[in-house]
Amino acid sequence: MPGRAPIHNLAHMPTDARGGVYSVILPAFVGDPAPTFPGRALEYAPPVVSPIGVAWSLPAMRRAFIVLILLSGCASAPDPRLREPTPTEWQAADFGSQPAYYDTAIRTYMEDVLRDPQNATLTIKTGPKKTWVGDAPNFQYGYGVCIEIVERGVYTAYTNFGPTFVLLFNGNVAQMREGANGERLCARLGRAPPGESAN
Repeated sequence: MPGRAPIHNLAHMPTDARGGVYSVILPAFVGDPAPTFPGRALEYAPPVVSPIGVAWSLPAMRRAFIVLILLSGCASAPDPRLREPTPTEWQAADFGSQPAYYDTAIRTYMEDVLRDPQNATLTIKTGPKKTWVGDAPNFQYGYGVCIEIVERGVYTAYTNFGPTFVLLFNGNVAQMREGANGERLCARLGRAPPGESAN
């Protein structure tokens, strides 16, 4: 019937003298006459009124409850990509060679990142330690170093970049993360799967 949207109209449900509704909900249209139910009466269910004044039949409440459970289960399921490496993955990982002159490699890399590297102070805070970046199962492994960078501006003002994370692979800088991401990676630097070492 074009142009007429179906609704669940309580006035179109079968009722009895007690004001209850039968355990059935049928789609009706605005303005349609109430349907009749010849023969034996359907199974009776007492009316249940919600806090907003809408009556529900018990089967409808059961269906709504099941839908809510399914939706809440989907929302709380953890993303498998956000897990940490397993001991087996850690043992098979290629971290590259342990960096011997990592401070020089980092300072050389920062010369292309900073506006005025000659007036910047770079301090090694933690590292190098075995670590990873990225999501499972495509982890990128290497040796992580946490540094602090303070850069002097044009008018002698100083800019502190906060904790900055650097990932080295075979002695070269593979990635650099700053801000909240850099702080998070610096905080977990040195963490390894149970039974494994980050040194």
